Amino acid sequence: MSDPQTFLDAKWERLSGVRFKPAWWLSPETFYSGVAWYRREIDVPSDWKGLAVRVEFERPHWETTVWIDGILLGSSRALSTPHRYLLPADLSPGRHTLTVRIDNRYLVKIGAQAHSITDNTNGNWNGIVGDLKMHAEPAVHLAGVVVTPDPSRSRARLSVSVCNGSGAMWTGQVCARAVSLNASRLHEMEPVAATVSIAPGTETVDLELDTTDHYLTWSEWEPALYGLRLTLVSPRGGPCHELCASFGIRSLTVDGTTFKINDRPVFLRGTLECNIFPREGHTATDEAAWEYMYTRAREYGFNHFRFHSWCPPDAAFRVADRLGFYLQVESCCWAAHETKIGDGLPVDQFLFEESERIVAEYGNHPSFCFLNYGNEGDGANNQAFLTTFVEHWKAKDLRRLYTSSSGWPQSPASDYHSALRARAQRYCEDGVSRYHINENPPSTDFDFAADVALFDRPLVSHEPGMWCVYPNFDEMSKYTGAYRARNFELYRAELDEHAMLDQWRDFLMASGKLQTICYKAEIEAMLRTEGLAGFQLLSLMDFPGQGTAIMAPIDVFYEEKGYTDAAEWRRFLGETVVLARIPSLILSPADRLEARLQTFHQGRRPLAERRMVWTVTDSLGTVLRSGTLGPRDVVLGLAGFSELEVDLTGFAAPERYTLTVTLAGTTATNAWEFFLFPTQAPAIDERGVHQTTVLDAQSRRVLASGGTVLLSTRGALRPGRGVTTGFTPVYWNTLCFHKQPIHTMGMLCDPRHPLFGQFPTQFHTNYQWWDLLTRGEAHVLDGAPPGLRPLVQMIDSYHSNRRLGLVTEMRALGGRLVLSGLDLDSDLQSRPGARQFRASLFSYLAGPSFAPQVEVSISFLESIHG
Repeated sequence: MSDPQTFLDAKWERLSGVRFKPAWWLSPETFYSGVAWYRREIDVPSDWKGLAVRVEFERPHWETTVWIDGILLGSSRALSTPHRYLLPADLSPGRHTLTVRIDNRYLVKIGAQAHSITDNTNGNWNGIVGDLKMHAEPAVHLAGVVVTPDPSRSRARLSVSVCNGSGAMWTGQVCARAVSLNASRLHEMEPVAATVSIAPGTETVDLELDTTDHYLTWSEWEPALYGLRLTLVSPRGGPCHELCASFGIRSLTVDGTTFKINDRPVFLRGTLECNIFPREGHTATDEAAWEYMYTRAREYGFNHFRFHSWCPPDAAFRVADRLGFYLQVESCCWAAHETKIGDGLPVDQFLFEESERIVAEYGNHPSFCFLNYGNEGDGANNQAFLTTFVEHWKAKDLRRLYTSSSGWPQSPASDYHSALRARAQRYCEDGVSRYHINENPPSTDFDFAADVALFDRPLVSHEPGMWCVYPNFDEMSKYTGAYRARNFELYRAELDEHAMLDQWRDFLMASGKLQTICYKAEIEAMLRTEGLAGFQLLSLMDFPGQGTAIMAPIDVFYEEKGYTDAAEWRRFLGETVVLARIPSLILSPADRLEARLQTFHQGRRPLAERRMVWTVTDSLGTVLRSGTLGPRDVVLGLAGFSELEVDLTGFAAPERYTLTVTLAGTTATNAWEFFLFPTQAPAIDERGVHQTTVLDAQSRRVLASGGTVLLSTRGALRPGRGVTTGFTPVYWNTLCFHKQPIHTMGMLCDPRHPLFGQFPTQFHTNYQWWDLLTRGEAHVLDGAPPGLRPLVQMIDSYHSNRRLGLVTEMRALGGRLVLSGLDLDSDLQSRPGARQFRASLFSYLAGPSFAPQVEVSISFLESIHG
């Protein structure tokens, strides 16, 4: 753990009970770090006599050392690729004892948080998963092939490794043929053959397949593959060994700040995959699991996976090949805290060796598009070292693109950059933070072009997103395997202590709606950014470690939580998205709704002569205005479509409206809510309400006489009793980043309550609350009677679970008291939302519905208000 406070804070010990429960991550049912021994009897068939026999373990963790009948075969520390061992040549047929020693200790300091080994996600399991197999090959056999498609020449180069273990010169033929797979039509390449003489040892034979001008290309739109069959033909004319592989024909290039696949632009709509398998407790090695994950991601509009500081098994590549997903693989390292790169430590050699193993094992897969060292590489010599790393791979293998690191540092040798840019928020304890949505009034007329302009090559936004949501406690029952959600148990216990357990689902739904608003705003801004090459979102699925980051639309089991779904996400994320640049989402009936409509299109081909159909509806769904724009041709990439202006004269205010735009003849439709407030300040009768910022003698006299007091608490709360609010939710989580300015996740209210009679709202945060929440300070109501529920309640971080009020009514000293943490007084002429809420509040206070039921003591009030 990078932060020890889960051990130092006494509250976690109290909430845990007898058995300590870490709030930082999931809890394994069993934890073991050290050496484990495995033994198995194996049978060598009699017809394998004289053949080269190997045992193969697909995915061990971590170091294996292997003996056969007590004879040492060797050792391997590969994290990403199978461990293979050649049995002795004189091993007789029959039964033998295979012994495997596995050591899962932290053997090479590649970064304790690297997702290849960390307890934050995959866990430090001990054993072997995937295929455990034994196979035999003739003395002279095909050991492997590197396929390098060259679409510009209509060729596919084959570098075939032939192993000659016969001890003598061997002469024969290497034959190759390829036929299309997973394609819309059949295409067979002309077979080729070469006569070769192979000396003892291993040699490389180069062949070239003529793909012809009719070859099929691989991409997300048509992921055509070829099945390659290599045959080794003996001098006597018969086949003596065969090897099968698959590959795809694609070019992947850089054009300015844009990626191109097969000479057409491609934008990476990426999510992170962080090696999270809580039921299994280890990486999935079966195709069914990966097909489920990729299909789920595609339903949400993604076309790209970044494997954060780890490399998946072969099944992940095979399925990505078939479905057309672009993969970024990383060499299992995250140099942070105790680990630095470029200082000559063992990690430096390991990452070179591991990347060599990764490319040798998975390099033929067309989905393997991008490679780097790992995540956020620290070290005094990090840039120079990673420049050497990138230059090494660019000189050796041009089948993919390379960058130094995800996040930082950037290297001048990189084909593209991954950087903390082109994102709506960035929290840095020691640097410059950005909170665009909090810092700017509601609008969709912004982008990140200034960030793109800083780079002369493609920029991929590093880990945008991270908008937190309250935990779904129903999820706890899903942890039936290797891990338990003890962290969720802690959050639930603390919520119960604070008398709010019955509200957890409301917290989930309200914070989830706000989360979706923020993801929509940020993703659309990235799609609106000319020249941006893509993003790698954190994330489509929750992250169970690093303090527990519940910040995704689906959980760690790739299942939805109830507040959004794939259909809603595809409105703002997909291969074709309608975009609208709207300068302001807060308007009046005297304004005009202005929208500059654009298209983001990454489909199979451009779209000719398309129209846009638009409507404006009110909160009941009544269509008030509608129209059609175009036709226009929709080109690939980002393009303007049309200007839209809607006269709002006669529109009711206050009210919530929705602009919906559909690209005719497609499934692309999108919608934006905007809010109208009256042009003039509503008349307010403030008589009968004593307004104050202090609980002084006069305020107490008013209460004691049965009167009404409005106590503005903003800026006047005792230490620990005030929480600064914001529009956006917590970033990542407050246990990991406890110094961040926002510790709340939106507000919760009952929209049917008479308080909102003149301030229409949903039960969750939306843009009409932006002005109020960015100037607010919630009051901490812990210690109040359990029945005291705020009318406007802020949702606290699940690491604190405080009862937070923004507007709270109560009885005190026989009178009626309202605590308000909102700024309802300053600059009201330029703040229509605050002006309107103030009017709605005073209307409620003057009406018969204002009848607080819960009595609080004056000592409680004094405990929170200075």
